[in-house]
Amino acid sequence: MIRFFIPFCFIYFSQSCQESCKNEKLVINEESLNQVSIESNLLTVFHEENPCFSLERVIAHQDGPSIIAYNLVLQESDRVGTINMKFEDENEIDKIMLFSEVVTDEYGLKIGNTFADIEKRRVGNITWVTDFSQTTYVLIEGSKLKYSIFGDFDVSTKDDPENLIFEREEILNWEIEMIVWNNTESP
Repeated sequence: MIRFFIPFCFIYFSQSCQESCKNEKLVINEESLNQVSIESNLLTVFHEENPCFSLERVIAHQDGPSIIAYNLVLQESDRVGTINMKFEDENEIDKIMLFSEVVTDEYGLKIGNTFADIEKRRVGNITWVTDFSQTTYVLIEGSKLKYSIFGDFDVSTKDDPENLIFEREEILNWEIEMIVWNNTESP
């Protein structure tokens, strides 16, 4: 596991350094994370520009081939997200998954906001899909950002629990649990 820090905070992680990180926020948009370009230099520059955050290099084991990933950590302890690298090219970011209350996207959406909030703040063709692992994602046409949402539903109203399809009214109050940046835009 490799961590990147600004040397001052790494060596002298004092009370004042910890206090300055207490209210640290993370903003993701279509092209950057805290104003550091995602596609060009995120891994090399992010820790220098954002001393309260560190990146921990890990091997992500999954069904199929393992991939290189980086845990995004606030103040050495609070994991706020994961950055997955492409399997074919370990130097190219494939996906960023953010799941902490310190995260906001450029549209003002954050963890805990509802599907109704997404509809109010995002412009464009909004769709949702539930994948094979039964995670429901909200997609906006032409956007690299998508939202994993969760909520309650009555399984007895579903014909095929393995292939879940939800109506808008069913997910209106579901909450964002993760903001995801994909290297490709949603269709």
